[in-house]
Amino acid sequence: MARNKDGDVFFDSNCNGIHGIDLVKGKPYEDLFCKDTGYLGLIVVGDSAAANFHIPPEWVTARLISGKVFQNFSFILGNEFDWPQLSGFSGYLRESRWPEEKGHDIDSIYLKLWERNHCNHRDYQNLARNGAASFDANLLIKSMARDQKRDQPALVFYAFFANDVCTCEVDLHNMTTPEEMHKNVMETLRSLDKRLPNGSHVILLSLVDGRFIYETVHKHIHPVGELRGDLTYENLFNFLNCLQISPCFGWLNSNATIRNETSERAARLSEVLKFVAKTTKFENFDVNFLNLSLEELIEEWKSKGGDAFELFEPFIGFHPSLKAQTLAAEIVWRKLESNSPHVLGNINPSNDMIKKVFGNQGGY
Repeated sequence: MARNKDGDVFFDSNCNGIHGIDLVKGKPYEDLFCKDTGYLGLIVVGDSAAANFHIPPEWVTARLISGKVFQNFSFILGNEFDWPQLSGFSGYLRESRWPEEKGHDIDSIYLKLWERNHCNHRDYQNLARNGAASFDANLLIKSMARDQKRDQPALVFYAFFANDVCTCEVDLHNMTTPEEMHKNVMETLRSLDKRLPNGSHVILLSLVDGRFIYETVHKHIHPVGELRGDLTYENLFNFLNCLQISPCFGWLNSNATIRNETSERAARLSEVLKFVAKTTKFENFDVNFLNLSLEELIEEWKSKGGDAFELFEPFIGFHPSLKAQTLAAEIVWRKLESNSPHVLGNINPSNDMIKKVFGNQGGY
């Protein structure tokens, strides 16, 4: 978000829906409601999980196929099956129209930042890309809309959960090494230090332990097999591995030894991120590490009465569902509140007045 121009008296230069002047007090609303409250934008750079990859399961479910289910085909394809507007990081929609997620309340880190300070309205950017790994981070942040001198600070999530250990090839030697991970993340942090405004924060998120994906979904019937009950996710994973087109040979594999080796490497790469957060300092931001455990996610969902299978996107059985996106946002926020509350900015005491004067601040 840009720093406002002349208090946004004449127009909303930073697009947060707050502008004009309080004629009684003779001061710009931007100054009255937002000055010194600690503006903070949201940026995420990561992979398909952060981008919220989703292919409608009704496209391959025989009893649901019709012309109607393909009416938004070009839009979905054009967005590469990503739905950042519903991501647990950058999502700004509160409700989904996906049939399998209908009625499910949606939340995100961005929405929580906005709830904390309404001056953060519309300040989010999702730079995640399908298939991205730590090698791609520097390229992705070239698209970052942040000017070091003219913009407000940002909360940046480095969220590469799987692709540094996931490969479609039947070979685990292609996984990122700890040395490569260290080199990649340091290059990215140095680049961010040249771009981010002073007072920003960077959160390095751990890779997940993907063994829980296979263990949760492999016995379930895939949408393609619903008609006859003859295709499990295990069957699908084996088929994709045979063709060498699996999104993750190491974790979507019936061989437990291969799954374990993949998780061992993921844990080592997470340790690198943790080490970097503890030992490095930069001029314009602090670096924090946060462990996002898939096991923790599943156990908390079960404690709420849910089925762990509901946490995975049905088309491949690999990506997080909207339920998982929302739950992950809740867990990440809770951990940050507990361990690093300074990265969340202040609670704005003028939030109620902003709502009273500007309503929904122009929506989205």
